[in-house]
Amino acid sequence: MADREHLYELLCSYDEAEDPLPAFYAVWCQGPEEKEVARRLGADLGSATAARFADCAGIAMNVYGDRAFLAGRAGTWIAVIGDRVCASDAALRVISSGGAKAISMGWGTSGPGVLTYASDGEIITQFKITNPRVRSGADPGALDSYMTGLRFALNDDQEGALGPVEVAESITSSLVLIGRVTGVEISRRWLNASHTLYVIPEGDAG
Repeated sequence: MADREHLYELLCSYDEAEDPLPAFYAVWCQGPEEKEVARRLGADLGSATAARFADCAGIAMNVYGDRAFLAGRAGTWIAVIGDRVCASDAALRVISSGGAKAISMGWGTSGPGVLTYASDGEIITQFKITNPRVRSGADPGALDSYMTGLRFALNDDQEGALGPVEVAESITSSLVLIGRVTGVEISRRWLNASHTLYVIPEGDAG
């Protein structure tokens, strides 16, 4: 069980409250450099400061005032941890424009969200993390080859002895899939390393 939920548990371990991390949104982009990704998200580039995930794990819950996100290199991709807007369809279209690629996932207080893959400003495939059977986009099956051995759909028990899928496994599966796409799975080493915190001034859509 623990192995199938390890990435969800890793992220939740950074929340000091007793409840699991209430929200997490992230997007990975290949093509533009970090500052260009930040610019496309509407950040004030002059606001850049060094930070670790542990210093700003609550930024995904920012619902008023200035917004912020953490950005850093992950292999050949730029990883961004921010809020729901940073991982939205509109943001992915902008981030992936000009021949770039982007992939995002997240969850909030209402539950797991969607996994979205975009390329050259177009949504290629998108599905609910807990129900990948229903997909949309220009090529809904584009990520099929990365999903081997992963389980997403809640209460699915196709393997019998493994037991039904729960939210923690579904979220972990989406992060493993993204790691397969980017070549770098999110890890404690990356989360503990120093990256860059950017501020999106109040009133900017991102």
